[in-house]
Parts: sequence; structure tokens; C-alpha cells
Amino acid sequence: MKSYYIRICELKHQYELLIRFEEETYGLWGLYQQAVVGNINVPKLDYFDPAEESWMWGWIKGNEKWHAWNKCKGRR
Repeated sequence: MKSYYIRICELKHQYELLIRFEEETYGLWGLYQQAVVGNINVPKLDYFDPAEESWMWGWIKGNEKWHAWNKCKGRR
């Protein structure tokens, strides 16, 4: 039973690291888009990540990317 608990704790830690990595990756992606394209020029509802096969995940990830890029608006 103890080893099961330890394994669950390890999986939880790995999941938290993955989520933190994704959040930081979106921030870097927003800075990259700001540097290459400039201020965001895409309406929020129309932003979709074409790399995703699932429509739902494409919209969710596209929405996260839109917000990350929008946070960088006005930076030079």
C-alpha cells in the first residue's frame, strides 16, 4: 500500500511539472509571436491551434496561446 501511495505522489509531481512547463511554454510562445509579428492581430474566438487533431483541444490550446500573445501586447 505504501509503494502505491509513493507512486501516486510521483505521478502527481510529474503532472504538476508538465502543467508548469506548458504554462511557461505559452509565455515564451507569446513573446516569440510579439517579436516576429507584433501586436496580436487575431480575434479571440477565431484562434485555433492547427497542430491539434481534436477540435476541442485545438480550441483550448489556441485560446491559451491567444492569451499568452495578448499579454505581450505593446511590447517592443
